[in-house]
Amino acid sequence: MEGRTWLRKVKDNENLMKIMEMNLKRLQNTIEEMEEKRGSIFIRWLDQQNKYLEWELDFDPKRLKRYKRGEVVHIHFGFNAGSEHGGPHWAVVLDDNKRSSPTAVVLPCC
Repeated sequence: MEGRTWLRKVKDNENLMKIMEMNLKRLQNTIEEMEEKRGSIFIRWLDQQNKYLEWELDFDPKRLKRYKRGEVVHIHFGFNAGSEHGGPHWAVVLDDNKRSSPTAVVLPCC
């Protein structure tokens, strides 16, 4: 069984469950004290992250779209930190990318 520890789930590890519960409670307390607009943005971002985790189970990189230089795309920059772009924005692809590439280089459009 030791060779298959990667098959175990978080719910099967009591220590990880305690750490998760502690962190989720801290996160809830932090969100509850946020200004409403920022909290709303963060909650929507958190929902999207959860969807990404669910989608990851069936993810197949062969089905990714190949982006070409100069293509205009609508992407989600996530929850911004400081003055970084955050949320959904239009952007221009700067470099061709391979279909299996996990990243694309883009220039956000304002």
